[in-house]
Amino acid sequence: MIGPRLDFYTRTGRIDLANKIFDRLPVKDSASWITLILGYGMLGELDVAINLFESMREDGVEYDPVSHIAVLTACSLGGLVERGRSSSMKCKLATLSQQKRTMLVWLIS
Repeated sequence: MIGPRLDFYTRTGRIDLANKIFDRLPVKDSASWITLILGYGMLGELDVAINLFESMREDGVEYDPVSHIAVLTACSLGGLVERGRSSSMKCKLATLSQQKRTMLVWLIS
């Protein structure tokens, strides 16, 4: 039941409450990280969103296609093209899915 509350507070702009819920999670999975990354991105707090993306791996959660799309979306909405490029370039371009390649083109165009 925590996941839906985290998502609700993020979508309604109550990132402060979402962050409190996130901090109290005993196990932070990919979905909880992505929810918070998108929440901060939607509010224009792009440095926080990118730092969360980087902290996700430090916490032992592997990046997946959705996490890359979340950080690319946050970067493109905030005009942080160079940061978005560097975080997406951690993947080898040859292994990017069509969806990620499309997001990368959208980011740099």
